Parts: sequence; structure tokens; C-alpha cells
Amino acid sequence: MTRFSLIFILVSSLILANGKPTLIDKQIMELSLNYDFDKADKLLEETYTTDKSLKYHYLYLNVELVKSIQAAENIPFEKRQAVKDSVNQILVNYSEKVIEEYEDKELNIDDQFYLGSIYGLLGRAYGVQRSWMSAFSNGKEGKNILEDVIEKDPNYVDAFLLLGMMNYYSDRMGGVTEFLAGILGLSGDRKIGLNYLEKVEKNGTLNNWQATMILIELYSRLENNKFASLPLLEKMVKKFPNNTQFVNWYCYDLINLHKLNEVQKIIENPIYNINDFIKATFLNAKGEYVKSNELFNKIINEKNFAYPGLSENAKYMIALNYFMLGNYEKVKNNKNELRENYLERIDELLDEPELNKQLIQFKNNVQFDNYNEIQKFSKSLPDFHKLKSAEGDYYFYLAVSYFKQNKYLDAAENFIKAQEISFDDFGFSSSRYLIQIYKLQKVDKIKVEKLLDDIDELDNESLEYSAKDLEEMYDL
Repeated sequence: MTRFSLIFILVSSLILANGKPTLIDKQIMELSLNYDFDKADKLLEETYTTDKSLKYHYLYLNVELVKSIQAAENIPFEKRQAVKDSVNQILVNYSEKVIEEYEDKELNIDDQFYLGSIYGLLGRAYGVQRSWMSAFSNGKEGKNILEDVIEKDPNYVDAFLLLGMMNYYSDRMGGVTEFLAGILGLSGDRKIGLNYLEKVEKNGTLNNWQATMILIELYSRLENNKFASLPLLEKMVKKFPNNTQFVNWYCYDLINLHKLNEVQKIIENPIYNINDFIKATFLNAKGEYVKSNELFNKIINEKNFAYPGLSENAKYMIALNYFMLGNYEKVKNNKNELRENYLERIDELLDEPELNKQLIQFKNNVQFDNYNEIQKFSKSLPDFHKLKSAEGDYYFYLAVSYFKQNKYLDAAENFIKAQEISFDDFGFSSSRYLIQIYKLQKVDKIKVEKLLDDIDELDNESLEYSAKDLEEMYDL
């Protein structure tokens, strides 16, 4: 629960459904998600000027919350928490006022749905403030109302969205939060949560996009399963091209999975607004090192960081660009500004500069699917001089190339080689791919058991949850 973010508050609250949704309702939601706020506000004002119903309150809240997401993107990172806290308090105050007005009224099934969802929203808002008893008591009230909606109408698909979220996130709680939830009889189940969310994503009415966003959040960030989140992000990006939150998120995950051809399509499409960090990273992979450094320096000078840690990453990338340009003096001059892990990596590069340049070019060929160059390099491998990092890099990126060609067994073999060379360097990154491979390609149980042991050794909660599907699939 402590990991709730503003985007989670957004997707948690966008539970807008009706047994018979109107076209205007859908337009208001979709316009706001595409950052067309003027049009969304106009429709909201025209449609609900005389109808201050629960539905109106929900639509209004959702539009305002999407606005806050965009606002947070456009301010320095260090000020974003204050914006989030402010928005969250507005959410608490507004929700409490609406609940007080409607909690004792006789409601039809649709208004029950809205009221139950507002209770759930209020509970999650209190969770962000770490007011746990208020969070769980309001959440339980919302859960009870929504379960009553489903009991009356099992086909009320949109009501499953909040229940899916509660099941999934309750399964991820621990410590005092889990204890307090247990006192109130709240418990969760990851699989049930995912099933409910996927049901809404496929069959929901107004809130199918909200289910899509929630699934992206939990797959991409909470389970580090970007193979599952990418098609959902692509769907969001195509539908809402103005939403820079999701366009940039999509590109980050594509880069993370070394799919640079797809990033290039987004960058070259004028309808998308991509941040400079993605552009600079792409230029580095393309070998345009001078242009890449111009952008990275601009980002540092303007202190324009989308996420924490990007400043240190940008400084490392600048040093890497100088390394590829052969300007080793500049690399050494920039070393003092690097964090320890980046500094170690630069020192490794400088120990064997020509060999490491070849491997970086090999990596870039993998990222852009230059298969002829990949094969050419593999047929005349250089002497790695017992450099574990260099040899591990080779087998890891060779495995990525096989994976991208759907040659899963060849990919698995080379991911395992990379792990064996250096588990510290390639244990996590290879395990993430191996989970996906063993889902797609049936293998011997012994291999799966070895992978699960490796994940235990990594002590990484996101991979542990992502690997739960393997436990069921292989009956372990």
C-alpha cells in the first residue's frame, strides 16, 4: 500500500459505469484521458448543469484527477509530492461530502455502484495518507455495496473493477497494514484480482480503459512483467495519443525490452510528444553520440527529470557517449560526478575500450534487429580476456536477439549462460525473460524449479509475484 502513486489514485477512481452508458459519458471520459480538457469540461457542463447526481460527481472527479496527472508532469520532480498531497486531500474532502449526502438515501443499482465506488476511492485516498483504519473501513463499505450490486446483477461487469483491485492489492500487503485489514475481514487473492480486471478490460462499458490502465500499472511496475504490459500500453497510446504519461511510459518499457525499432516509430510520428530523455537514449543507441549528449546536457541544465534517478543516469550516458566517441579525457573528467555503480561500469569499459565498443555496437544491433551484423559478430567472437561483464553482455544480448525472433529455447540457453557467468549482473534481467519463456514454451520442471530458486535468491518481490503463474502452470 505504501507504493500507491498518483497514477494509481487516478486509475483507482475512474470507475464510471452505468447499465446503459450514454455516448456523452464515454466522450467525457475519453476526451479527458486524451488531455482534451476544454472539450471534456464543456460536455460535462452542458450535460450535467441541472443534474447533480452521483454520476455527475464521479465524472467531475475523474476529469479533475486526469488534469492533476498532466499538471504533475509539467512541474519539477521535487514539487510533485506537494501536488499529489493537495489533490489527495481534495479527493478526501469531496468524497466525504458526497457520501454524507447520499449514504442514507434509497438508491437504484447504478447509484449504488457509484456510491460503493466512491467509498472505495475514499478508502484508497486515506491509504495514501497512511490513515489505515479509515482506509480499510471505507474500503470495506465500498466492497460490501459493490458485492450487493453484483448479487443483484451478475452481469454488472464494471462493478468487478474495484473488487479486482482490492483482491490484487490486498494480496500485496504486509506488516501492520495486513494485520489491520485482517481485523476488518479484508483479504485478497492475486489470481482473482487479475481475472476480475481482465474481465472488465474485455467486457466493461465505460471503464474498460480504466481496467487497461490498472493492468498496466500492476504488470509493468508491481510485477516487472513488461511483456504483459506492452500490448496494453500500445492500445492506450493508439487511443489517446495526447496523453504523454502513457506515450512516454510505453517508450520506457520498449527501451527496457530492447525494442528500439518500435521506439523509432513513435519518435518519428508527429502526433506524439516524447520527452527528451527518451530521445537522447534513442540517439545513443543509433550511434548519434554528439546529438545524444546535447539533449542529456539540456536535461541536466534544465533539471527536467521525469523520475528520480534520471539525473545520475543522464550523467552516465554522457560519459558513455564520450567513451564511444573515443574522447577518454572527457570520460575521466566526468567520472567524479557518477554514482558508484556507474563509476564501476565506466572503469570496466576503460579497461578494454576496443572490446567494449564492439560489444556496445553488438547490443545496438540487437536492439534494432540487425540480424546480419549479429551473426557476423557471433561467428568471429573476440577474446574476452576473462572479462566476466563483457562475456556476460554478449550472451545476454544474444539471448535477447533469439527471444525477439521467438527462438525461445535458444534464448533460454543463453540467458542461463549469462547468469552462470555473473549472477550479480544478469540474475534479475535473465530471470525476467526466463519467466516469460517458460510460460510460452513448455520445459522440464527441473528448469522451472531452478528459476524459482534463483528468484528466491534475488529476493525480488516483483519477480516472485510474476513467477506465481509458473507455479500453477507446472504444478509446483
